Amino acid sequence: FLLGAPHYPEHVDESCWRRDAERMLAAGVNTVRMGEFAWHIFEPYEGKFDFDLFDRAIEVLGAVGIDTIICTPTATPPRWLTVNYPEVLRVDVNGHRASHGSRQHA
Repeated sequence: FLLGAPHYPEHVDESCWRRDAERMLAAGVNTVRMGEFAWHIFEPYEGKFDFDLFDRAIEVLGAVGIDTIICTPTATPPRWLTVNYPEVLRVDVNGHRASHGSRQHA
C-alpha cells in the first residue's frame, strides 16, 4: 500500500534531495505528493511553463524507489494571475474580494 508524505523540493537546497529521499524511504515512505503550492514555479509568467525543478526532484525520488503524485497548484495562484484576472479571487458573503498572498484566496 501507499505510505506517503508531502514533499516541497522548492524549499530545500538541491544538494539535500538525495539524502532526504533516502531518509524518507528508510522511514517507509514510498510515495510523495508535491506541487500544490508551486504554481508560481510551474508558470512564473502567463503562458511560460518551467517544470525543470520538479523533473529533477522526481528523478531523484524515483532513483531511490519513491513514486510521486503531482498535485494541482490551485491553492496558491501566482501574482500574475490575480493581478490580470482579479475575478478569480474569492469573494466572501459580504461581497469583499480576497487579496493576493494567502492560501485559498482564489
